[in-house]
Amino acid sequence: MPPSRPPHPPEPWHLRGDMRAALWLVPRYGLPPWPLPEGARAVSLAGRTPLITFWVDYGDGGDLAYRELLVAVVVRQGAGLAATAVQVWVDDERSLAGGRHLWAIPKEPAAFDFRPLPPDPSPRRGVRTTMTVEAAGRREPDAVALCRDLLRLPLRLPVRAHLLQPRADGTTCRVPLRLTGRPSLSRIRTRVHPEGPLAYLTGHRPVAAVSLADFRFRIGPAVTSGEVTAP
Repeated sequence: MPPSRPPHPPEPWHLRGDMRAALWLVPRYGLPPWPLPEGARAVSLAGRTPLITFWVDYGDGGDLAYRELLVAVVVRQGAGLAATAVQVWVDDERSLAGGRHLWAIPKEPAAFDFRPLPPDPSPRRGVRTTMTVEAAGRREPDAVALCRDLLRLPLRLPVRAHLLQPRADGTTCRVPLRLTGRPSLSRIRTRVHPEGPLAYLTGHRPVAAVSLADFRFRIGPAVTSGEVTAP
């Protein structure tokens, strides 16, 4: 018998695709009590917490192909800044299993619809894309987003960052991220279901947005605090 396929690829993952990211400043009193890693605290700017939403279409050519909506809180641990993924939806079982097992990312199943809109009559309006997510078990979209790419920058932007994810045993998983892609300044408008898991975004708009086309993304390998390593 052929060997059974692993439930997910081993780390690090190498992925490719297109991404739309938006920065939000949301009053902290209206946010859910998300668990954060030991020693980390959410950044506060005049009583508002920075959140970043990522709508991602991972395409062919990488370890997996799937779609994702990820919400991350900007956190501070010591003198450094990082992010903690607090809500994530994907439409691929292997991505869901790998995200939970390898990096303690709380992925949940969902259905997505990403589609480009007809070209705008004005060439200065840019490329438009609509994106919809519907979590498993719901009958209405939890969020619908319209992204308009306004200005493409003539470069490939390199980004290095990391996630800090709390594990159930109290340790912290540090996940390095390396990304390069062709950036565009963008505008994103999002409508959320008032009784859905993104209801805290109701009445708010992103303060900045960027798209990354044709990106190359490396996730991991992770390091967990408290691990004993071989000499």
